[in-house]
Amino acid sequence: MKVAIINGSPKGEKSISLHYARYIAKRFPQHHYTEHFVAQRIASIERDENRFQSIVDDMAQADIILWAFPLYYMLVHSGLKRFVELLFEHDTASLLAGKVAGLLSTSIHFYDHTAHNYMRGISEDLGMGVAAEYAADMSDIREPGGREQMDHFARTLFDAHTQGRTVPRQLAPIVPAPWAYASISEPQAVDVAGRKVAIVHDALPEDTSLLAMVDRLAQSFAGEAIVTNLREISLAGGCLGCIRCGQDNECVYDGKDEHRALNELLKEMDIIVFAGAIHDRYLSSRWKMFFDRSFYNGHVPSLAGKQFVWALSGPLSQIANLREILLAYGEMQRSNVAALVSDEVGDADALDKLLDAAVSDAVSSSIQTVRPSNTSRGVAGHLLFRDAIWGRLRVVFRADHAYYRSHGAYGNFPQRNWATRLLNLVAPPLLRIPAAKKAMQDQMVNQMVARYVKLVAETEPAQE
Repeated sequence: MKVAIINGSPKGEKSISLHYARYIAKRFPQHHYTEHFVAQRIASIERDENRFQSIVDDMAQADIILWAFPLYYMLVHSGLKRFVELLFEHDTASLLAGKVAGLLSTSIHFYDHTAHNYMRGISEDLGMGVAAEYAADMSDIREPGGREQMDHFARTLFDAHTQGRTVPRQLAPIVPAPWAYASISEPQAVDVAGRKVAIVHDALPEDTSLLAMVDRLAQSFAGEAIVTNLREISLAGGCLGCIRCGQDNECVYDGKDEHRALNELLKEMDIIVFAGAIHDRYLSSRWKMFFDRSFYNGHVPSLAGKQFVWALSGPLSQIANLREILLAYGEMQRSNVAALVSDEVGDADALDKLLDAAVSDAVSSSIQTVRPSNTSRGVAGHLLFRDAIWGRLRVVFRADHAYYRSHGAYGNFPQRNWATRLLNLVAPPLLRIPAAKKAMQDQMVNQMVARYVKLVAETEPAQE
């Protein structure tokens, strides 16, 4: 059978994801494989209609589409994101419908689930059935267990095609309800009390609803809100994945475009509004390029302490995965998501009020210095990076290690709480004694809650 490998890495031949796919080709040489470096060559693919069409033709002739991609900011690289947009813009679903798709990613498991959810969604939206997926750690294939998983992944893909297996759709199709928002009331400007505000958006001239949202938001902040259109600043290209920034946070694009200038501007803000139109289950590839390029900041909360507002044009409530990414971005940045608004409400008066409330909430949260809640989105992400930077990635990301040490990001890791270490050493032998074990079990819940009962009892009413 024929397998079309869609390589989503900007590194091309030097991609780890590509070599995972090539491992499959070596293990199962009875099949025919083609490779397409869509992320690395997206600029030329977008310029050259014939080049794009040749890739689509090859995908149309293939039995299996194998998406092989690394993780970039909780999703795929901006180059692969743009290629996906091109597939929809050229209405290729009729050519790809019914094909078997496989998802193969490499990462350190930071939000690989959201990347896989996205790629599954777009595969299903294009009419393909995702028969197998493998979210691999970058080093998995170097171990026997990882190679066994790769073999199982490949065999599952091949069997799905040869057996004509029906692959059920797991994500519901998106049902947009397009309408043109236009404000019908005058916004009452909110006193920002000296707070600095920036609004960043990616609106095209035809994005009338998004432009109207941005305009109302800008008018709703008393004083000047700095408004920037991502499509009007220079971005020389997408992240190259070269990791040269790991040593000193310097990017190979520095001095060649305006990304760093905008990034540094946002660091000075108190309130940041991110406004964008939804494109195939995410924001635009332009937004993705901006986030990918921010990688030179390292695995640190470079926008810590801000108030975020997400203002989106599109069916946000239908894409739980996108909402997860937006909220996780806030938690990983240690910034509070004060509001998350979309125009899908379909009523101008209602949207006017939602946007006004978003501004009011953002300003109020900034004045009160509201911090983000810590859910598993942020806690797990920070612990994952903490372990990686302390260990296997320290040499590569020296700038991160320096930041973690100077800002206490390692916390008590490795464990230096001697009382806890002593307890963990002494308690297990004691708990082998039946009476001691029973006494602990009888009192465990009481002991756990006792300090909270005491705290609540001693709490004083807040001052109004």
